[in-house]
Amino acid sequence: MPLSSRAEKRKGASSVSAKRARKSAPRTSPPGVSEEQADFDPDDLPMTCEMIQRLRPFDEKEKAVWRKALGRPLSESPKQAVSIRLDGDVIAHFKQAGAGWQSRINAALRKQAKLGRK
Repeated sequence: MPLSSRAEKRKGASSVSAKRARKSAPRTSPPGVSEEQADFDPDDLPMTCEMIQRLRPFDEKEKAVWRKALGRPLSESPKQAVSIRLDGDVIAHFKQAGAGWQSRINAALRKQAKLGRK
């Protein structure tokens, strides 16, 4: 095996091991700051016994509030993701009008299939 190809193989292997070393390397704190001080977060204090005793599970009313507050409401008829191959000029035609091109393709397909508007 020529020397250059061996060196290339070694170079590729070392870059992989270097990445692993970076991931597992210990964190270093800024100069003048101990590891304990660097890890301290005043907003992440351990829970006291009193705090633990006050914990309780959500009741159904609280669960409903959080479900409603988090994210978009579920659709009655959600869209389905599909993979379809279209000609480039067809995609360019719909994309030239800007954002919403997939919705315009959906509307054109609904019109052609005589499904009406949703």
